[in-house]
Amino acid sequence: MELTGRTMLERFEQVLVFGEKEMERRWALARQVMREAQADYLIVLEGSYEGYNHWFIGNRECEAILVPKEGAITVVLGRDVENEGVYRTERPTDFEKWIARKPVQAVHPELRFVDTFDARDILRDCEKKEPLRIAMIHPEVLRNTWYENMKAVLGNFTYFDIGLELDAVRVVKSEEETYLIRQVNKMNEKLMAAARTIVRPGRSLKEITDEFQYLAMRLGSGGHFVHVFCVNCGPQDEPSPDGMKRQPYPGFVLRQGDKIFILIETNGPGGHYSALGRYCILGEPSPEMKKYWDMAVKAQKNAAKMMKPGVSVREIADKNREYITSCGFLTNDQNYLHSLGFQYGEQPYLNAPSEHTPLRAGMHYIAHPVIQRPYPGTDAMDGIFALDTYFVTEEGGVRANDFPQELIVLPH
Repeated sequence: MELTGRTMLERFEQVLVFGEKEMERRWALARQVMREAQADYLIVLEGSYEGYNHWFIGNRECEAILVPKEGAITVVLGRDVENEGVYRTERPTDFEKWIARKPVQAVHPELRFVDTFDARDILRDCEKKEPLRIAMIHPEVLRNTWYENMKAVLGNFTYFDIGLELDAVRVVKSEEETYLIRQVNKMNEKLMAAARTIVRPGRSLKEITDEFQYLAMRLGSGGHFVHVFCVNCGPQDEPSPDGMKRQPYPGFVLRQGDKIFILIETNGPGGHYSALGRYCILGEPSPEMKKYWDMAVKAQKNAAKMMKPGVSVREIADKNREYITSCGFLTNDQNYLHSLGFQYGEQPYLNAPSEHTPLRAGMHYIAHPVIQRPYPGTDAMDGIFALDTYFVTEEGGVRANDFPQELIVLPH
């Protein structure tokens, strides 16, 4: 594994930390899935939503990625259909026209960038036949102008969604990806350790959140977003006023005896996302708070031990619900099992069509089953959970961080 000489285009743009061999490994993986699905071509649309753009080309700033069964991959930066009468294989790209976008570099000899979509790029890379079978990622967002252009150029063709098939294999992490994930987990552990000085009485949620996010960027987070939230705040034995809705900085100031959940969902150098979440208690934890926290940790560990190849996240969630209720607690249907990569949430997801996809060894998975805590005399409930990430192995989930699964007690 060679990780030297990698650079980011800008300080907070998480771009291209992996090398050419890693990029080629990913392309080969996608093409293997194409062959198995008997696809003549692959078009990646809405590729930023689940990290596809970054996974394929090292940068999320593009409109589509056109992948033939072999040869150069075309990256479409613009939105319009190419209307020139004369088709040119090389079409210059004007990067200056995208005011809000970062620069894009030709990082691999088999990547070509164009401003506009032209179905003749597909025809150039395919054998002439009808109907062509075109696989797509998020075909539901195919523009009508693109579709009409494809009909005019390609004649009869069929297209289908290949997302579930590709998701099942691309989320298995390589040696390089695993290394970068371990680095972001080290970063998250540093962030969480800083709670002992950042979280204190008299500080508002905005002050605390701003300091966490600033520290995250100083440590190398950036790119798409930097997610560090402070939620479920308030006296530890009373309902939280925000109810995990992530209200925009309610006018809440911490006091002695309060609880606050620090939720880190961000990336590190290399762009990979990971997550870590712990409750801080300003003072001594109450018996009730400890009871629900301990159950949240037990539920997470129970889910993790089932993270084995061949098991689906729906199976894990159903069995974990039985375990939680058998212990005398309530839970909910929140999505607490999903993969992580160049986007915070990647398939297979709980509560999504991919929830029945069997897990594979090497997947990087989040786990935070929710324990519902009722409050006598009210209809309110808080969701108490511990948040960690795991690698799927033959023996079950192996935690990807080393931060203690304990309440953070702040005796200010």
